[in-house]
Amino acid sequence: MLKTLFFISNALSFVGAYASPLKSDEHVMFLPSIAYVKDNQLHVEVNVWVYEKESRPGFNTVLSSYLKIDRASLPKNQLAYFEQQTALFKVDSERNKVFTVQFENGTKKPLIATDRAGRSNNTFTFDIAEAQHLIKDNRIHFTIENDERAKGYALYSQDKGYLVISDIDDTIKDSSVLDTKTLLRNTFLHEPKIAKGMPELFKQFQQDLESPLFTYVSSSPIQLLPTLDQFIAKNYPQGFIKLRQSTAWNQVLASKEESMAHKKSSITQLLDAYPNKTLILLGDSGENDPEIYLDIVQNYSDRVEAIYIRNVTNEAKDSQRYQAFPQSKLTIISP
Repeated sequence: MLKTLFFISNALSFVGAYASPLKSDEHVMFLPSIAYVKDNQLHVEVNVWVYEKESRPGFNTVLSSYLKIDRASLPKNQLAYFEQQTALFKVDSERNKVFTVQFENGTKKPLIATDRAGRSNNTFTFDIAEAQHLIKDNRIHFTIENDERAKGYALYSQDKGYLVISDIDDTIKDSSVLDTKTLLRNTFLHEPKIAKGMPELFKQFQQDLESPLFTYVSSSPIQLLPTLDQFIAKNYPQGFIKLRQSTAWNQVLASKEESMAHKKSSITQLLDAYPNKTLILLGDSGENDPEIYLDIVQNYSDRVEAIYIRNVTNEAKDSQRYQAFPQSKLTIISP
């Protein structure tokens, strides 16, 4: 009998731990999401990250040591920026959190429980007739039911016109990806810098392209979303930002395999969501963008109109790396 009661007690504890509501000290970040029409239904993504803030001074110490940074000697504004950039790397992601989101038309939808990374990725479907009550200025807004701690939206675009897919680091932002320590120092100590000529190119896209949806796909970790979101909003067209889902403090940089897998998966999801949009692809030669885009060209040749590669490795258009590209669609940009 005692064994049975012990088992039941443990089982009940497990069930209670398996799904729990939000606590007052837990934070919710609504991550960038999209909305699209498919099979005559409106599909709306709602993606969240739930976490609790921690101090974790060891992270700053280890990172400072690796980058040879003496934080005591940093100017106040630079130290403040360092603290801001590292803040989301010093949190505990909260798993098995459940709550309900409410849309502006009053519809309520429960989210699936967060995973070990504190993430809950959801796609809800609505009757197409409901779209007019949900979409305002190409956005579908939602919030936590009876809780104002966080608000979010999904960016809506019709399945026509253009889908502009761009990398971020060393494509629209000068980052020095080829030098790991310089990349990290730039990330944690300095405001992002515009890549020369790129805002002007995107402005031209805005003027010339029909119904463009701008998407920014990067293997940067989700902790950098606030900074990158502000940078893009200030210098480039508003759009959908897709960063790497990792929320582990020790995975600031992605491996080559992780980066390629993340970008290919993210781009494939966009192509499936908008099967009738014409593609314009932008990347840089520093890592794997040419190889990823060549794969897209070979599989979606009828949809790709142009590929722009920012040349940070001094490789000419006639180099072996670009031989398989349709040369009429390829433009190499000097940094």
